[in-house]
Amino acid sequence: VVKREQYARRFGAGGAWTGAQVHEVKCEPERCTVRLRLTSTLNVPRFRGQELTGYIDETWVRADGQWWFYQAL
Repeated sequence: VVKREQYARRFGAGGAWTGAQVHEVKCEPERCTVRLRLTSTLNVPRFRGQELTGYIDETWVRADGQWWFYQAL
């Protein structure tokens, strides 16, 4: 679990998510791969205010009956 402030320090202020949509899910009994469609508004000088849409894949694992986001180090 990551606190909001830690997340902001890790990813900076270059943009802000304005939308997230589950695009595809592929599951096995204890693991799922989720493809998300993310929309962000950019906050960098040359592109400030422009919208960017892209995809990101996440891995989720089940441990003790609960689902957790898995991030490899």
